[in-house]
Amino acid sequence: MNSTAQALRLEAWRQRLGSGFAEVQAVFEDHVMQAQQCLPAGDIEAWLDFCAGLGRLGRGPEPLLAGLDILPALIQQQGPALLPTVADTVAVLQKSPNGRAPYLQSLPGVARRLPDIQALQVYGQLIQRLVHATSVSIHGRHATEPSPSLIDFLQQAPRLVRQVPLAGLGRWMEVGIRLHGRHPQRQRAYFSLQSEDSRAVLQRERHGVLLMDVQARLTLGLRALWALEAQLVPMPIALQEGEAEGPQAAAPLQPYMAQDGDLLGLRLPEVLEDAAGVPALLSYRLMLAHMAMHRRASSPLVADNWSPLQRLAVECFEDARIDALVVRHAPGLQTTMRRLHPSPSLEGWTPKHKAP
Repeated sequence: MNSTAQALRLEAWRQRLGSGFAEVQAVFEDHVMQAQQCLPAGDIEAWLDFCAGLGRLGRGPEPLLAGLDILPALIQQQGPALLPTVADTVAVLQKSPNGRAPYLQSLPGVARRLPDIQALQVYGQLIQRLVHATSVSIHGRHATEPSPSLIDFLQQAPRLVRQVPLAGLGRWMEVGIRLHGRHPQRQRAYFSLQSEDSRAVLQRERHGVLLMDVQARLTLGLRALWALEAQLVPMPIALQEGEAEGPQAAAPLQPYMAQDGDLLGLRLPEVLEDAAGVPALLSYRLMLAHMAMHRRASSPLVADNWSPLQRLAVECFEDARIDALVVRHAPGLQTTMRRLHPSPSLEGWTPKHKAP
């Protein structure tokens, strides 16, 4: 692209942003030039539209400057679908007295540990929960004072997501809200990890093996044993709203393969514990072996006209076939796989019709 066309495009993008802040205009061209190195034109326009909304929040140039600086790298990693997720949390903060909280500034450190939109959605839900539970309401209706602990939590968030899974982080948050929700000083001490009870509760949630802690070893094993290059993406344990206790942990999702363009992503639970005498790391390796063999030996099936029972039967037999192929390819996994496989029992089962 020649200089004239580049200048015209730059001016069009400047008009698209529509910001009159001198601080923004001083750095706009540098940010756009950097964004052009990692984003296509369509993603740049989506990014500028989002940043234009940040400039209209009435919070000065700071949110807009943060969006220009932080978001391009995150969009490159997650895609433009990240923007609605971020917008939801920004909207909640804007409607409360917490509009100046450094949520955007916390995202790079958190996203390095949670490289998945679903996980960042759960992170946003935790922030929204803390805002609703701890923002001060003098007259008992609308919040009039910001949360005493939100900024402390956001500053600690990159450290927290490195230590515990999101479900554990949610439980740790609920304890802090329940114990110190009406005491601002103790609340700040808890969410900044300064109090003993905060560190004790956090330590209690540090159980199992986090996927991100063993990701490098699993990736090397996948490459060496199965000749497969794939990104390992942690699936956060879902959080459900309880009646009085706030977000509670639900059952983890099953591992699965996701094909996004040319990138094969393998989704695994963000944390595993030892089970049936099998270490969590070995359970991760078995999950990867199963998915890698599916990738190698399974073919897509069109199941539009199948009943749920037919799908279940086909999936059951196909998984059994894949496990047999895994054991044939790596016989050393057989003992471990037998430990983890369910052992159905015929006790208590009676046929509806007795044989004559």
